[in-house]
Amino acid sequence: WAYKDFKIGDLFDLTTTKKKFNANDVSLGGIHPYVVRT
Repeated sequence: WAYKDFKIGDLFDLTTTKKKFNANDVSLGGIHPYVVRT
């Protein structure tokens, strides 16, 4: 395994929204993904 420094923005396409995000409304192929809020 190689280790290197990275920024979260390099891994994910981060966008902001004014709309409230409701994890229960997210559906992928009929299943609800597990969402962790930190």
